[in-house]
Amino acid sequence: MKFSEKARWLIYYYTKHPKGRFELSHILELLLFLTVCIILSEVVLYAWLNG
Repeated sequence: MKFSEKARWLIYYYTKHPKGRFELSHILELLLFLTVCIILSEVVLYAWLNG
């Protein structure tokens, strides 16, 4: 399987297939949660160290 075929299949899976869209929504929720946690910890550390 070539790289372009794999990429095409992954794009199809995460955009058209119901199970793939379900997984993609969970991946995006996890990334959003991690981003919020990192930003919150940065703010707390900044306030603690410079407060």
